[in-house]
Amino acid sequence: MVLRYFLLFALLFSKSIVAQTSNENFNSQIQKMKKLMLSEDYVEFSNFVHPKVKEMAGGKKQLIEITKNTFLKMKQEGFYLLDINYSDPSEFIYFNNEIQITIVEELLLQTPKAKILGKYMLIGISNDNGNNWTFINTSGKSSDDIKKFFPNLSPKIQFKPSSKEIAK
Repeated sequence: MVLRYFLLFALLFSKSIVAQTSNENFNSQIQKMKKLMLSEDYVEFSNFVHPKVKEMAGGKKQLIEITKNTFLKMKQEGFYLLDINYSDPSEFIYFNNEIQITIVEELLLQTPKAKILGKYMLIGISNDNGNNWTFINTSGKSSDDIKKFFPNLSPKIQFKPSSKEIAK
């Protein structure tokens, strides 16, 4: 049960950064995205979700509803998002008129039994030379699936495995 909610949460969302990159817009926007998620402003948060992810959810309104309902159900069952951090940003990759970057997203979740730290790879994408960024969370999906759903990704992207551990 814990794993199901954690994976659903991780599949739907992307968040923020502690690790700095050379792109100030990226740094600023990922911090803003983190604050929006932690403050439960799912409407504004959805602006940082990659358009293809929104499409796969049935559109922006549906994504917002899924997000709200997921967090409501999680809370009802004793699961709370405590913090979000980022580490290990890759180099920026310029490919097919986009800038792409990967970064590890660290989600700290309180469950009824313990705190869990999940680490997932996010892919940041800008199609306007780094001015605006949207994100794809890759957790729960194989690199082949991600490449199938997002064929415009650079072959230079190195996929990092997801992990979960009891937080100390």
